[in-house]
Amino acid sequence: MIEMSTLGHRLHEPGQTRRELPHTIPAAARHLADEHGIDDAADRAGLPPQEFAQLFSLDPGRAGNALDAG
Repeated sequence: MIEMSTLGHRLHEPGQTRRELPHTIPAAARHLADEHGIDDAADRAGLPPQEFAQLFSLDPGRAGNALDAG
């Protein structure tokens, strides 16, 4: 790394970059929860339903959800 800096390879770093935000996985999680309910979606993801809902900011009132039962 020092050698690269000495050779000038790091002199032209990119300027301010836009932070990447994940879109595909949250969209897939929402779709799965809409189609099959949070319980089934969480089971497929290997997560407890409450953690799945919290992780993907899902409404606990989605169909097939044990969270609204207790």
